[in-house]
Amino acid sequence: MVILPVYRTKKFKIKHMKTIWKLFMFLLTATFALVSCEDDSLDLLTGKYSPPEVYDLTVLGTQDRVKDGPLYTFSINLTDDGSNTLSMTLFSTEYILPASDFTPSNQAANKTYLLGADGTTFNGQQIIDGTISIAAQDSNYTVSGILYLANETVLKLTGAYTYAYEPDPYTPTYTYTDETVSPAMGGAQGATPIDGSTMHKITVYADDVFYAYLELVADENATSLSGTYSVKDGVNAIGQLSNGYYVDLTWYGMAGVMEGGSYYMKGEEKMFIREGDGAITITDNAGIVTITGDNLAILDLEALIGSGGATWSVLETPGDVNVTDATKL
Repeated sequence: MVILPVYRTKKFKIKHMKTIWKLFMFLLTATFALVSCEDDSLDLLTGKYSPPEVYDLTVLGTQDRVKDGPLYTFSINLTDDGSNTLSMTLFSTEYILPASDFTPSNQAANKTYLLGADGTTFNGQQIIDGTISIAAQDSNYTVSGILYLANETVLKLTGAYTYAYEPDPYTPTYTYTDETVSPAMGGAQGATPIDGSTMHKITVYADDVFYAYLELVADENATSLSGTYSVKDGVNAIGQLSNGYYVDLTWYGMAGVMEGGSYYMKGEEKMFIREGDGAITITDNAGIVTITGDNLAILDLEALIGSGGATWSVLETPGDVNVTDATKL
């Protein structure tokens, strides 16, 4: 065993006592900092806003719907047994209030609720933030959300009501254009001529606003567009409708977006028609056409974009098209 000299032992102890002291002070300082940060976080959560007030609103007071341009304004009042009242001003492009999350906005926009003195309130107090979530099953609606009032009150709201919206009685005035190319080009690359055919590129307008674009293959000698057209990915025969598509070129290291084929508008969203069980039927009466289609497979655009172009699936709910008495421009 080696016995160190006394003076070295003292140095060793003094040196390490200093190190331990520095470490202790560091840990103490870090602890104070951590506690301070925690206090700051708690201040953000509990200092400005008190714990939420909870309300369950199950009585439908009033309901109104007004069309203004492309948007419908839904004014809905829900109350509880204590006469607490949620007055909502919601906007949608759909005639029947859709299931969706509605976010705050200072002006009318699809799937938002209005802020301000004439906007959404609770017991007369303006709501300034939060999301109103609405779910629907047939005519049964549920409402939920964490909402913030101008006076810094926090609300945790739930609610339910039943209201049967009537079908939209309004029928727009439809017009269309028809650009033709003979012969129609088809196949996987769209470069193969289809013998004896004409491609009709039909653009439909509802009250002068774009509604649908359809690419269909008809007989080059046909005197009308009447017929039923099946949807085909890569048209190759008369009586087919070109598949709708969407391609973001950044998926392939380039810039831009390519979209085309057949699609229609649902509110502000494009519904790309995909190959499936559905079909488009056209009745052509001396140039005045009616276009109908149901059980249409619709591209799930959100899934496609989210997968970077890997997932070409369709929505669970099929689409439909109903154009009546469209006149040719």
